[in-house]
Amino acid sequence: MNNRWTTEEIENLKRFYPNDDKDTVLKNIPKKEWEKIAQKASSLKIKRNIYFFSQEEIDFLKNNYGILSLKEISFKLNKSIGAIGTKLYRMGVSESLSWTKQDKDFLKQNYATITNKQLEKIFNRKAHNIVTKALSLGLKKENFKQLEKQVFIDAFLLKAQETRCTPILTEVLSSIKSFSVASFNRYFGSYRDFCLEMGYAPNMSDLYSGNQVLFSKNGDLCLSKSEVWITNFFIDNKVEFQKEARYDKYIADEVCLKICDWVINDKVFVEFFGLHKKEFYKIKMDEKIEICKRNNIRLISVLPSDLRRLKEIFAEFC
Repeated sequence: MNNRWTTEEIENLKRFYPNDDKDTVLKNIPKKEWEKIAQKASSLKIKRNIYFFSQEEIDFLKNNYGILSLKEISFKLNKSIGAIGTKLYRMGVSESLSWTKQDKDFLKQNYATITNKQLEKIFNRKAHNIVTKALSLGLKKENFKQLEKQVFIDAFLLKAQETRCTPILTEVLSSIKSFSVASFNRYFGSYRDFCLEMGYAPNMSDLYSGNQVLFSKNGDLCLSKSEVWITNFFIDNKVEFQKEARYDKYIADEVCLKICDWVINDKVFVEFFGLHKKEFYKIKMDEKIEICKRNNIRLISVLPSDLRRLKEIFAEFC
């Protein structure tokens, strides 16, 4: 397309861009792409009215409010949260989702002890709306961690009683829809250690419902065959390690919910970066590297190409 702007195109830009919908703007400036139009408007300091919503945007609000968060809607429509809130109020959409006194009283009495999944069913609202209202009322799930842990323990004991053997982790998780592998790792750490603490021999079976579940030789749950390979290397070479350790256990000055793949000798972090060439993954990888650097933690990064050189990489620990 021609990058030069005619006088007529600039006049139409000034006339239609601030308040008309995208289709109308494109119709009146047909030789320019929307990206070029937006760039030209910016260079001429022609601002688009943030409170103007096309019919397409209005339909999007109607279909997604209460499903997506305001932040997500803001990103999708490229408008401020304030503009979206004002539009919702004018549309009367937010009015239909207002909280009654009875709703708020129930939330105050039960928020700390009922899961968000259960609250979604009770209120017929999305979890982020419930959490937002709870925060505005000063409510917290202060005792919820212990409650969730007990839910898992109860499910474990019930499954063990049913099968008359130690259940595997995924077998227990399948009976608790609101609980995930990440939840388990956050609360208990190693599944092997959890089983031993409960007085059960760790179940290292690698089959469940026809799907492969990966475990190391000592029962640690692994997220890939490469993790199994590295974990078994540590076991075979008598390297002292902890699998799936929380970063903030070793960082005193910040709360960090990230999980480290392995911690050797309780001081050296080891991360397997299996998708380091993927841009989305590289962002997370760089973030972990920066956290370790900032907190003077020694980090050993292992890439897929390093799997055959583990003896060399970890020679000082073997």
